[in-house]
Amino acid sequence: MIYNYLPKINLMKILEKFIKKHLSKSRQKIRVYNYGKLRTAKNRKLREKKRTHPSFLLKEFIRKHITKSKRKIRQFKYRQDNKEKIKKVDKINYRKNKEKKKIQNKVWRENNKEKRKKLYDDWFLKNTEKKLKYNRISNWKRFGVKSDNYEYLYEKWKNTKNCENCNVKLTDDKYLNTRRVLDHSHTTGEFRNILCHLCNIRRGETNI
Repeated sequence: MIYNYLPKINLMKILEKFIKKHLSKSRQKIRVYNYGKLRTAKNRKLREKKRTHPSFLLKEFIRKHITKSKRKIRQFKYRQDNKEKIKKVDKINYRKNKEKKKIQNKVWRENNKEKRKKLYDDWFLKNTEKKLKYNRISNWKRFGVKSDNYEYLYEKWKNTKNCENCNVKLTDDKYLNTRRVLDHSHTTGEFRNILCHLCNIRRGETNI
């Protein structure tokens, strides 16, 4: 018969192998899981103890303050050394996300009106001269003054004490006729002289 040549199958042995292979693995997993739970509880207790230890507190203080300050110094140095590179990158990013940034800025301005005002006031107190200089130069540009070096013009306007036409002493009061004025040609936009307000009016009537 053909059945005599077939190998004899022992079911008990197969079952034992299956149990060893699979059930023992599941038991091991349960043991590992329980051990992990115990370990995590122990670690938690150890962490809590460490947090109150003075050496840990010192490390935390160093990490929070000293490393942060070092990072800030590094960032500041990098910004100072790579100003042009940062400007280029900022311009490219702004062009890519122009509309998105506009919306973000608008939302921020609406939500932080008081903060913005405070920041502006603080900056103005620290940089009053800088702000006045910027406003003065922007006004000259608006009225059509053309120059290659506005910084030089501002310094000249600021340091001239007498009118270059009538030699009267110049003042900074905007309501007086002796106030300091930058005279320029209304046709070409070129700078001519630093005059008092009266001389500037007379010259404007005769020579534009």
